[in-house]
Amino acid sequence: MNQNSFFYDFGKAAFGTCKLELESETSVEIEAVIGECLRNGKIDREPGGWRYVNVRRIPLSPGRREYVFPLELRPPTHNGGVVSPLQGQEIAPFRYVEVNGPCKVHACVRHEVFP
Repeated sequence: MNQNSFFYDFGKAAFGTCKLELESETSVEIEAVIGECLRNGKIDREPGGWRYVNVRRIPLSPGRREYVFPLELRPPTHNGGVVSPLQGQEIAPFRYVEVNGPCKVHACVRHEVFP
């Protein structure tokens, strides 16, 4: 990965949310990715089957701030999905986190949820 990339491996996949503490000198947009599978040392963008990946663009404000990886809320009766026990928050299965763009990553925290 280049100097503007960050990669983290939590060691095993779990359902949860991802909180990032990021710092940027100016207003920029970065790419953040969470997923379950790797390919060539990066998160696999097309893992196939029921394996999960989510790619998002996140606008950053100047300075050091906390950002929650944005997940779309799905209906609580999502067919075949896991109903989130967190009121008003979605959860997703992931092991890996990747951040690409002109920012510094100070922290990457997964809040695991066991429904």
